[in-house]
Amino acid sequence: MADQTGVAPEQPQEQPVADTNYVVHSAETYVHEPADLWTSRLDNGAASSAFRLVQKDDRFVWVGGEGEGKPVAGPGESARFKEEGTTAEKMVGYLDKEGITGAVLFPSIAQRGYAQIIDTSALTDFFEPYNEWILDLAAKSPRLRGLPLMNVDDPSKAVEKMDQYAKRGAAGFLIPMACGEGRRYDMPQFEAIWSKANELKLPLMMMNSSNRHSASESADKRKEALSHSVAAKLSHRATSAFAVRRSITAIIYTGAIERYPDLRIGLVGFGASWAPFAMIRADEVYQVRPERTGPPTRVPPNVASEEIIKQTIHLREGADKAIKGDDRSGTTGLAPEGVGFYFKDGDQFSDHFRKGLFLTFNLRGKLSVRLRHYLGAEGLMWGHRYPSLSDEIPLVQERLNDSLERLSGDDKTRLVETNAAKIFKF
Repeated sequence: MADQTGVAPEQPQEQPVADTNYVVHSAETYVHEPADLWTSRLDNGAASSAFRLVQKDDRFVWVGGEGEGKPVAGPGESARFKEEGTTAEKMVGYLDKEGITGAVLFPSIAQRGYAQIIDTSALTDFFEPYNEWILDLAAKSPRLRGLPLMNVDDPSKAVEKMDQYAKRGAAGFLIPMACGEGRRYDMPQFEAIWSKANELKLPLMMMNSSNRHSASESADKRKEALSHSVAAKLSHRATSAFAVRRSITAIIYTGAIERYPDLRIGLVGFGASWAPFAMIRADEVYQVRPERTGPPTRVPPNVASEEIIKQTIHLREGADKAIKGDDRSGTTGLAPEGVGFYFKDGDQFSDHFRKGLFLTFNLRGKLSVRLRHYLGAEGLMWGHRYPSLSDEIPLVQERLNDSLERLSGDDKTRLVETNAAKIFKF
């Protein structure tokens, strides 16, 4: 029985399985891009402002812009102690050392292009070197999976790229966690991306620090960043899941998961313990105020007056236009009373979340593990984040046994092996 929050309590556990040597896949492992990845592969004009590593004191820092450049991210995110980038040989050696069978590879800095590169064509050019590099790297070992970064400013061009990358062995596609000022993932133009991912049966991934910014947004954010206190910066990081939560909620409310049964969307770098509350809250909004969920793809018979049906068709044809506000509350941008997306009878938002969404957790994610029953059997998988070859850090298998010691054999296998194997085809 669920408690008053709607979260099922921890289920009775079987006896823990013997400690050692089970198959482990990491669904979230970050690479270090080569120092000259962009400056060596872009033309001279673009190279002058491309991301590059420069040495500052005892470490290398990613910067962008002409001259000395400006740091692309915070010190902890943009710096590293060695200039060399990841190679397939180094990554496989690390996996061997840690007893990890396969790894899904994510950028450590390239996703910052969504916010830093404003011009659409320049963003496509910027992503191209990284995508070529990561697909080539992954192709060198069947234990590695590469994910290209997609520019979704023009979804029709994005789906062409998705086809090309799929033929080259892409294991999925990275898209921004928020698609930029004036655009929302519930808009009709993004239907092409959901449809293509469904057709290819490859997941779409949203990762932290991948907000798409417009010119005005970026200028404002850079100006604000100069005056941010430490507390403000920490609060921003502590609430990083808000933007992706809005995006995936909008996608589910449009009925995309229902229309595309093979569409899977992964959320990486946010943890997972926030998701049950997000599901509960979205269920409440759907139940109490269905008109807030936007233009429908179906209207229930009890409200399907001829006028509402006409209005619905009009909204679907021009869904990116302003929608009349809710007169009762004075809010704007909401669908008219009685018009909203209606799931199939008995379905809730949370059911669609479990069908189409999955999240990653790391060795500090014990709360996420406890909430696995609410997230669904296939909704959670382990990721190791940044590799370390230090002999001072205990091996992954040892730490996994400690972190997952209360789990039954079946639960442990799903979290560290079979969920990732199914999605990423290990």
